[in-house]
This record gives sequence, C-alpha cells and structure tokens, in this order.
Amino acid sequence: MQQITEKSQVIQLIESAGIVGAGGAGFPTHVKLNAELELLIVNAVECEPLLYKDQALLKHETLKIMECLELLVSVLNLQKAIIGVKKKNESLIKKLKPFIEGPIELYLLEDYYPAGDEQVLVYEITGRTIPEGGIPLQVGVAVINVETLYNISQAIVDQPVTTKWVTIGGEVEKPCSLQVPLGISAGELLVDVLGVDLEGKEVIEGGPMMGKPVEDLTVPITKTTSALLVFPRGHPVVNRIKEDFLKTARQARTACIQCSFCSESCPRYLIGHRFKTHLVMRAFGFPVNQGAHLKSAYYCSDCGLCEVVCPSGLSPRAINNFLKMEMSKAKIAREQLNKVQLKAHPQRDYRKMPSKRVKRWLGIVKYDVPAPFKSLKVNPKSVNLPLRQHTGEAAIPKVKAGDEVTKGQLIASIPKGKLGANLYSSIDGIISKVDSQRILIERR
Repeated sequence: MQQITEKSQVIQLIESAGIVGAGGAGFPTHVKLNAELELLIVNAVECEPLLYKDQALLKHETLKIMECLELLVSVLNLQKAIIGVKKKNESLIKKLKPFIEGPIELYLLEDYYPAGDEQVLVYEITGRTIPEGGIPLQVGVAVINVETLYNISQAIVDQPVTTKWVTIGGEVEKPCSLQVPLGISAGELLVDVLGVDLEGKEVIEGGPMMGKPVEDLTVPITKTTSALLVFPRGHPVVNRIKEDFLKTARQARTACIQCSFCSESCPRYLIGHRFKTHLVMRAFGFPVNQGAHLKSAYYCSDCGLCEVVCPSGLSPRAINNFLKMEMSKAKIAREQLNKVQLKAHPQRDYRKMPSKRVKRWLGIVKYDVPAPFKSLKVNPKSVNLPLRQHTGEAAIPKVKAGDEVTKGQLIASIPKGKLGANLYSSIDGIISKVDSQRILIERR
C-alpha cells in the first residue's frame, strides 16, 4: 500500500478507481465516505440465501481487506469500524478474530432474514433508526460491503475496478464464488467458462428473494451483480419472480383480507418506520396522487418477506414496486419526517424471520450449500460495459470505435459536477461500439 495519511487522498483514489457499492443501487463510494462519520459498518452478513461471494472474498483476501479497514479508520477519523457477520459462519469468524482489536470490532448476528438489509443492520448494531427514505449518513454511519472494501484496497495500489466477485449457485454441479472481468456475459460465464447445462433451466441474477430473471444470456456482469443462480424451469423461485403483474394486481384488489401480517412482519416497520403495507394494499387501485397510504410504498425495501407471511399468497412487494414506478413517473416525491422520534417495535426480537423458514418457503433447501472461492482464469471473447452501473449519471465515453485499449485503461469518466463513477476497460482489446448506453470491447 502507498503511504496515505489524509482523508482527501483516499477519497480521491476511491473516486478515480470507479468504486461503487458492490450490490444494491451501486452508490458511488467516494461520496458516501466523504462525510462526517462516527462509525463505519462493513456488511459481511450476505443478506440473501445462497449468496456466498462476500464470505469467500473475506476468507481469501483477509489480510488485504483488514489492512485497508485499519487505514480507513485512521484517515477517516472514525470512532470505530464494525464488521457484521452471522454467528453461524464460524470458520470466517475464526479467520477474522486475530484482526479484531482497538477500534475494529466484530458484531455477530443471528441467522434471520433480512439481517443484511442496510437499515436493519444499522439498527441491529447501533440501535439507531434511519428515517424513512433516509440513508445511514443521517445517523452518523456509513455501510459498505466486503467487496467494496476490497476494491478500496485495490485502489490504494493503483488498481481500478475491472472485475466482479459473483456466486454461481442453484442447479449447478459445483456452486462457487469467483472473480470475473466486468462486462462478461452471463451466458459466456455459465456455459463457456463453467460448463453449466442450461437446458430446461432459468437463470436469476441476484438472490432468490430480490433477484431478477435473466431473459437474455448476453446480459453483462456489472459492478452490482452479486450472483447468477440457476433453477429448473417452473421452480417456485422462478415462478414467483416472473409472475405476471396483471395477475398480481387482480389478486391484490380482490383477495387481501387486511390481516396485517405483512405489516407486522415487515423489517422496516419493526425498526420503527411508519410503513404499513397492508394499508397500501387497501389503497391500491386509487390514483397514485389520491390514495392516503400509497406514498409510503416508497419505503418498501423489496425484501419480499411480506410474501412469505401472507396467508392469501399475495405479493405486497410487487404492488409496492409498481407504485414506486408510477409515483416516480408522476413526479410525486417521497417524504422524510426527520424530526419525528422513531422507535423500534417492542416485539421486534420475537418477530425476526428465521432464514431456514425463508429457504423452505422458497423451495431451495437442497441448494443451500457453500459456494467456496474458485481460482479460475477467465478470458472473455468480448465485454459489454454499460455506462451506468451505479446511482447517478451515466459515465461519459473517452474512447471511440476502433481504439485499442488495455485492461485498466479509463474509457469513460464522471460527468462534470454530477454524481457518477469512472469506468475502466476490463480486458485488452479493440473498441467495437460506443453509444449512449454502453461500450463494447472485442478481445485482441
């Protein structure tokens, strides 16, 4: 590591390297850490079932990651840094314990879902409730996941983000977690590199609760891809994720019995948010600017736990997501009531949902096996690098078709004065196409 003693130095390195949250919405990390913070939380919980890439990465690169965390504590002038890990991950805990001292602590969580949700994790560790629609910075905290911390350690040795760690799981012969070049297609990775037989199968990008169907195997691995999970066609996970929304909407209007199980089990409601999804279900069908409770749909975290507990088999999650899109189109802003004192539900500890129950409901118990690190050299024939792999504005191309590029070369930059992230070539090759959405590179 180079000698770094100032906060401005590390923030500049993070910005230059194109580092964003390696999951979720991909918020640019240089913005997140360039604030007055008391505490940094490293999310090693791995929220969704079947995901193991953060555990594999932390085990494989323990020294590099922990040295980087020590540096961040110093240069960001933090009171402490806390690594959140599930108690059940005993081998990982054993690997980390020699590094746990001084301002670096380990927080052990029970195996419940969604323990890795950012706002749930902040409450669990600090007892502070982030305002509805708010961010951890509002309570003096920043949360980053393991891979983001690893990418910072790489930036410190002048290595920009050109790779992604992903878990390959589900109906595959040997589940694994591996490091691959950004922009490789899901199809090339699964079929050509790993030899997965996709006949009669479907692919989900992300976890089985919040993931999305891969309808086109040319879809690229991006900075926020966490996993590619393979399931037999017709599996409950696939059917749930691909269910027709018109059917979901009809069921919501006709079959919701207002039992309130969805609200009483909602992780955000249990940490104190005034979000009652059964009231959103009641108001669904009103115009988005009229329903009294519709605007609170913005505060849904998309965890899907409401579907697990609904006795009528409905999907409040899908209704909330639909309403978010409709309100965004109608330019209806979310509200924050920052001055309201939020208190967690007194029965929260008794209403946490065991991960085992979620796995049984999803029908994935047989796939719940470790996906250890696999060392594999991956040389894609081409890469597809979207200009927006993050929250904010699309990166601005700095190359044109026909240009030769090398791995680690800057090919698109942050628009001046905007929120965004730099983009680097993940292979040596020739630019075959540049447009407003992406840059395509063919291997030389």
